[in-house]
Amino acid sequence: MYRLLWQIAKYGVVGVVATAINIAVAELCAAYVWPCLSPDDPFVKFLGFASSTVSDTERATRAVYCNLVGFFVANFVCWLLNRKFVFKPGRHHWLLEWLYFLAGSGFAILCGSVLI
Repeated sequence: MYRLLWQIAKYGVVGVVATAINIAVAELCAAYVWPCLSPDDPFVKFLGFASSTVSDTERATRAVYCNLVGFFVANFVCWLLNRKFVFKPGRHHWLLEWLYFLAGSGFAILCGSVLI
């Protein structure tokens, strides 16, 4: 029982780290790659990033790009950390593991997007 709780705790910590990476990468992309930060964005208010003056349509399009980059970076880091600290690797080839993980995460994000 102790092992299961420890594994769940590690999985949760990895999830929090991945979420933080997703937000950080998406916000950095929104600041520097595809500028789309609004004046009321927390990164603009508290960290002094510059807001962009683009239309709402362009802001939404660029935000999707930024979130996709954040999603892929965070999921790769999450997969690596889960592989190293949470689950036992080796059941499948590493590339197949990554693709399964990406498919599961993609399905979860799709379900969440549909529900919203």
